[in-house]
Amino acid sequence: MNEEMRYEFETSRGICELVISKNLKEKKFEIETLVIDGNLLKDRGERWAKLTYYCMKFVIELGHEVAIQAGKLFNMKKKKFYIKAPPELEKMREAFLKEAYKIERDYYNNVWENLGEDETIELVIGTSRFYINDKKINQSTNLKEIMDEIDKVAYEVGGIFKKRKTFEFADNCQVTKKTLLEAAEKAKQILAEKQEKIEKQKEDRKQKEQEEITRLIEEAKRTGQKQVVKSWAVSCNDPNEACDLDIMTEMIDENGKIEIIRSHTY
Repeated sequence: MNEEMRYEFETSRGICELVISKNLKEKKFEIETLVIDGNLLKDRGERWAKLTYYCMKFVIELGHEVAIQAGKLFNMKKKKFYIKAPPELEKMREAFLKEAYKIERDYYNNVWENLGEDETIELVIGTSRFYINDKKINQSTNLKEIMDEIDKVAYEVGGIFKKRKTFEFADNCQVTKKTLLEAAEKAKQILAEKQEKIEKQKEDRKQKEQEEITRLIEEAKRTGQKQVVKSWAVSCNDPNEACDLDIMTEMIDENGKIEIIRSHTY
């Protein structure tokens, strides 16, 4: 159901008056009429003018016919015509569209959540990903999260999800919601185990690095000389030098102080 709101603001050309049509279900926040300084530039159903962004600024962009009318009114020859819109209107539009997308998201999520566990779903298994061939539920963000998790570890999940073809055509198969939920739970466990392994590897690497730093500090104390932690090559930073690469060397002294030395290669 459409609702209308009136909004006006001051521009360098005079007062701009808008009638905006709003529809949450259709995610619609559109300009119906536009009047500047008492002159009707856009009437209902005629021409077009829309709220958009131009050069990172929130503006009203005038369609070709409306731009011609504006050009005549303001004695300006422009193929495109933009009117800077106030931040307040931008915030109103953002809040409205946010609510509209939330309503849409909640609707499709409810359809998915209310689907019985024994209900059959058509699953399309392509060479690169899985997707649900059912418009009633495939726009559910909750379902999308489930499918994304399964897709990341399809081979480990096994069963029908392990089936991939090497040619371009996709396979269609029937699964129940219960099967999807079970596969998602298994995928979640596999992903958690993988993440745990990654975190452990990070900790082990960090510990080894710290142990190596401790060893180098002790060696620096024993020898009285700085020790090399690591080195790498970078492009030369001096055009006057006859070299292409510089060697960066990270050194550490007996107090644990780090110093990076740059050396040219010739």
